[in-house]
Formats: sequence, C-alpha cells, structure tokens
Amino acid sequence: MVDIDFEFKDYIVSSVEEDGLEELNNWIKINNSEDHTCYSLDSQMFYRRFLEYYVTENEFFLELYKNNELVGVFKGRLELENKKELFIWLFIIKKELRNEGYGSEIVEGVIEYFMRLYTIDTIKVGVVQNNLEGISFWNSKGFKVERMTKDFFQDEEENGRNLVIMQRQ
Repeated sequence: MVDIDFEFKDYIVSSVEEDGLEELNNWIKINNSEDHTCYSLDSQMFYRRFLEYYVTENEFFLELYKNNELVGVFKGRLELENKKELFIWLFIIKKELRNEGYGSEIVEGVIEYFMRLYTIDTIKVGVVQNNLEGISFWNSKGFKVERMTKDFFQDEEENGRNLVIMQRQ
C-alpha cells in the first residue's frame, strides 16, 4: 500500500481506510452507473479487495474530498522497478460533477502529484471496452489505446468483457 495524503486546489486526497468501507462501496454503487460488476461488490468482497490493496506494495486507493464531501475515488498501482509507471485502475467522480471540468481537474492534480513524487515515465489507464464515455474522457486527456485484453472481466453469467489499456502519449 502506498500511503497518500495531500491537498491541491480545494481538494483533500487521502488513502482509503478500513472504517467507512461500507459507505464508500455504497457511494461507488450510486456513482458508477457504467458497470457495477467491475468495481462495486457485495460488502464482503469489497472488504477483500480493500485488504488486497492494503497489503500489496505499490497499490493506492484514494478518496477525494471537496468542501468535506466525497467527490471522487481513484485506485491504481505504481511500478517503480525498471520503468516508472503509474497505472490507473479506477476513477469515479460524483455524478453531479461530471462534464463540469472537475474530472479533468482531479485527474491532472493526482497525476501531477505522482509525477512530482515518483518521476513517472509512463501513465496508463484500464477501461472496460463498453465504457465509451470513459474511453472518450481518457482520450481527451491525451491517452490513446495501446492494447486490449479479451475477457478480462467476467460477470456472474461468465460473460467476458474486454479491458482496454490506454497510455498517455
């Protein structure tokens, strides 16, 4: 786990802690209209995912607050061995703040933090292929499709969905 705590503009960014996981999972369910099965799970599974992040070196799971209100969640990992890489697995912004510039502001603030602290060489993001809005958002931030992993996500019916890996050019 990479322990993170910083501020930029009017945002407070900190690592997710164990207390409040149920509320966070509910927040994700409400604000992740694209695909609940990829990120939001039943409470026990969500707790397992939290533990995986908590005990895994170089993973981060962030809550972003503005005016004492949760406005975003950011999850990913750092690869710092050979090539310094930031990989973003999840970014969800509060529904009411979408298409208002807040998402761009948050992404740039978080990326700038990692670039400054870890001198990142490469930034990648993973997006579910059917999340066209997400792909468009990352594309507008300078990310281009690098490759696709077939059937990366499996749902209850064992239907596979592809993961699109995008890299900032």
